[in-house]
Amino acid sequence: MIGLNKVILIGTVGKNPETQYIKKGFSKTSFTLATDSANYLPDGRKVSVTEWHDICAYGELSEFAVQFLKKGDCIFVEGCLKTRYVTSESGYRYKITEIESEKIQIIARSQKNAKAPLPENEEKIGSAIPNFDMGEIPAAKIKGGDFDLPF
Repeated sequence: MIGLNKVILIGTVGKNPETQYIKKGFSKTSFTLATDSANYLPDGRKVSVTEWHDICAYGELSEFAVQFLKKGDCIFVEGCLKTRYVTSESGYRYKITEIESEKIQIIARSQKNAKAPLPENEEKIGSAIPNFDMGEIPAAKIKGGDFDLPF
C-alpha cells in the first residue's frame, strides 16, 4: 500500500500559541490557523470561506512557536495530519484531528506585531519578511479554473 500524509498551509495565526509540558522538558504548543478560499455561487457571486485548522508543534519547534508566533501573523506550515481519541469524564469518546507541524516559517508580521522579534536561525525554521503589509499582495483570482497567483 502506498500513502502520503502531507499538509501544506499558508494562513493567519488565529490565537497566540499555548504550551503544555507533556513530559519533563518536552513541550507541545498548540494554536489555530485560518485559511481563506473563494467559492463561486451559480450566479457568479464570489463567497469567501474561512477554514480553521488546529496546529501543534513539539520539542524545539514548540519552543519556536510560543516564542515567535503571534496572533495575526501570516505563516507557512508544513506537516501531517494526526488523529487521536480522547475519552471525556462522562465516558464520551471523541476524535481530535490536528496538523502536527514539521516546519513553520513566518511570512509576514501583522501591523500590530511589526516590532515582535524574528528568529535568527533561518536554516532550521525558515525566513521572515519583517514589516510586510499583506495588503500589498493581490488576492488570487479564479477564472475558469486558472489561478493568477501573486508569486
